[in-house]
Amino acid sequence: MKKIQHLLWVLAFGLVVSISSTSSAQVVLQHVYVLNEGAYGKGNGSLTKTNYPTYSANTIPVNNPSNFGTSLYMANNKLYAAYDTVVYTVNPVNMQKIDSIFIEGVRVAKVKDSILYVTRDTPPYFQAYSLNTKMLKWSTIGLKGACEGFTMMPGNRAAVCVNGFGTEDTLAIINLSNGTIMQQYATALNPQDVYLRGTNLHVFCTTNFTNSAITTINLISSTINTVTTGLISYGGMTVDTTLQRMYFVATNGSFTTPKYWIKRFDLTTETLISGNTIDTVYTDAIYSICYDHINEQFFCGITDFFSFGKVNRYDKFGNLQDFFTTGTSPRSIVLQHGIGTTISENNLNNEKLTIYPNPVQDILNVEIDSPTIVQIFNTTGQNIKTLFLNKGVHQIDVHNLPYGLYYLRTDKSDTKFLKLD
Repeated sequence: MKKIQHLLWVLAFGLVVSISSTSSAQVVLQHVYVLNEGAYGKGNGSLTKTNYPTYSANTIPVNNPSNFGTSLYMANNKLYAAYDTVVYTVNPVNMQKIDSIFIEGVRVAKVKDSILYVTRDTPPYFQAYSLNTKMLKWSTIGLKGACEGFTMMPGNRAAVCVNGFGTEDTLAIINLSNGTIMQQYATALNPQDVYLRGTNLHVFCTTNFTNSAITTINLISSTINTVTTGLISYGGMTVDTTLQRMYFVATNGSFTTPKYWIKRFDLTTETLISGNTIDTVYTDAIYSICYDHINEQFFCGITDFFSFGKVNRYDKFGNLQDFFTTGTSPRSIVLQHGIGTTISENNLNNEKLTIYPNPVQDILNVEIDSPTIVQIFNTTGQNIKTLFLNKGVHQIDVHNLPYGLYYLRTDKSDTKFLKLD
C-alpha cells in the first residue's frame, strides 16, 4: 500500500486542506441543522443538530417559549436562527447563543460581510443591520407586500420575493449598499423563494395554495415566463445545482387523507418532469425540503404541526432511508459539509497545493510552491476561471459563484471545494 501523504487540519471554525503526492480532498456531509417552527399557535421554536450519518440528535429550545422559528442560515461558520421577534447568532459546535438582534416580524434572515439582511411581514419589509453594532443600516422603502425568500446576486444586489397576496406580487432587485429598489418584475401570486441561475431568476410561487407556479425572469432581456404546475403547494423548495432542477413539495390539500409528492422542475427547459419513482406518494406531512447534492439525497421535515417533528432522509429516487427526531414543525434545514480524504493518483509530481477555507463563501486562499496555471470547473465541466499564479499564497474571489461543488485543477493536481451561498 502506498503511503498517503496527506495533511488535514481541522480548526475550531474552519478547515484547511494540504494536498501532495497521492491524496485528494473529498467533500462529505458532517452535520444537519434544523430550525423548528414550534407548535401551531403556540410557538416553542427550537434548534436541532445531528451528526451525519450517526444521527446523535440534540434539540435546544429558545429562551422565549412564545417565539416560533422562521428561517436558518449558515455563514462565517455561524448559524443565524430567525424567530418572529429575534435573530440569534449560534455557535454550531456547542449550539450556544452568541448574540441576538431583536427585530419584529422576521421571515428570512441571511448574512454577508458582517451585515444581517432580513425580510419581514410588517413594514418596512426589507432591512439591513450591522452585526458589529446591532444598529439598523437602512430600510427599503416602496415595497408593497410582505417579503419572503431572497437570494444574493453579483454586483452587491439581492433578489427579494414580495408577496402582495394577489395585488402586487413581484420580485424586487435591491441595491444592498443603500436598500433602494433597482427593478421590480411581476411574478405569479405569492412568491415564496428564488434561485439565481446565470442570468435567470427562478421564482417559486404558491399561488394562493391552489396552483403553484414557477416564474422565470431573464435579467438580460427582461422577459418573464410563468409555468403553472396544476399542483397545490404550501411552500418548500430546493435546487440540485448539478442537474439544474428545482424540487418542491406538492400536496392534495386534504387533511383527512393527505398525500404529498416531491416534484421536479427542469430549470433549463422550464418544464415539469414526471415519470420517475420520485413521484412516490407520501402520507407524511412534508413541511420542508433540502437537497444534498454531494450524496444525491433529500432531507425532508415531517410534522403534525402540533406535537412532533422529524426529518426523513430519502434517496434520489424518493425512497425512505432513515430519519431522526426534531422539535415540532421542522421548517428550515441546513447541511454542513466538510472535508474527508480519499486516496488518489492526481498529484504525480509531488506538487504542494493548499486551499482554505473549505467550504468557502467569499475568498478562497490558494497556496502553491511553484508557478502554475490554475483552473476552476463546475460539475458540468464548464471552465469558470483560468489564472496564472506565481509561487505563494493567492486569494481568489468566488463570492459570485452559485452554491455547489467545484474542481480546482493544475497540470499536476486536482481537488474539490464547496461554495456556500
